[in-house]
Amino acid sequence: LVVLGPKKVAYADLCGSGCETAAHVLENGRMTIMMCNLEEGPPKILRFHGKEEVIPKEHVEESLIQKFPDLITQSPGFRAVYILTVDRVS
Repeated sequence: LVVLGPKKVAYADLCGSGCETAAHVLENGRMTIMMCNLEEGPPKILRFHGKEEVIPKEHVEESLIQKFPDLITQSPGFRAVYILTVDRVS
């Protein structure tokens, strides 16, 4: 996850269980990113809610690609970047 601004975050998507996230975003544009800390103390959950934009890897600008670790963007499974404009944090 990369913070792009006060209300904007991005993450690089890797192959996994299909393209359901992209399909849902294309359907209604909404998305929630959930993070959970399990390493120290009781679990803490943070959610970012908002409107999402999907950018296939072929169309991601180099300046954005450089914000992510090479381990991710050079992976054969790297397929897209999601940019979330955050409306609510819970």
